[in-house]
Amino acid sequence: MDDTDRQLIGLLRNDARATVASLAKALGVARGTVQNRMARLAAGGTIVGYTVRLKPDVEEQRMRAFMTVAVEGNKVDAVLSENDGMAGGVISALTAQGLAGKVPVSGQDGDKAALNRVALGTQTVDVWKDARLLGKTAGDAAVQLCKNSDPSKVSGTASFKTPGGNSLSSILLTPNPITKDNLKDVLDAGWITKADLCQGVAAGKVTACG
Repeated sequence: MDDTDRQLIGLLRNDARATVASLAKALGVARGTVQNRMARLAAGGTIVGYTVRLKPDVEEQRMRAFMTVAVEGNKVDAVLSENDGMAGGVISALTAQGLAGKVPVSGQDGDKAALNRVALGTQTVDVWKDARLLGKTAGDAAVQLCKNSDPSKVSGTASFKTPGGNSLSSILLTPNPITKDNLKDVLDAGWITKADLCQGVAAGKVTACG
C-alpha cells in the first residue's frame, strides 16, 4: 500500500458513495487508476465493504415509525445502535414516547453526550475505544513496519479472516463497555471532564459524579 492508496481510503472513509470521477480528480490520477486500485484493495481484503452514516435525526424518525407500527403498541425490548449518534436519535424518540431510561439502548464511540446519557440513565452502555491507545498502537506498528514490511511480524498481531475469506494480520484491541458502574474509567483517563459527564445528573445518583 502506497500513499495514493492511503489517500484513496481516506476519501472513501469520508464519503463511501464518492464517484470514481470525483476520486480521480481529488487524487490527480486517471479514473482507470482509481478503479484498479479499488479492485486491488478489495481483492486483498483491505477494503471489505462500503457503508453510509445516518444523521441522528434520521434514526430518531425511523425509531418513531417503528414504535408507531409496533403490533403491541410502544413495546420495545432493547435497541442496539451502531454508534452514539444513532443512539442519541433513538433516545430522542424514546423520550417523546415516555420510554427513555426504560428501554436499554447501546451505543459506541465514547462521545461526550453519550457518556452523559449513561450517567443520566437514558443510555445503558457506551462501547468506548480510546483513540489515544489506537493512535499509539498504530504508530508503534508503523515504526516496526519501517524496519520489516511483513505485517505478520508486527508484535501483537493475530490472523483475522474477513467476510470475503481473506486472512489479514491485525492488532485487535479490547474495547471498554462503559456503564454507570465504571464511568470512573473515562474520568481517570481524562477522556471527559466531570462537568461534561455529570451535567444534569442528580447528586448521589451516580458514584462517578458524587
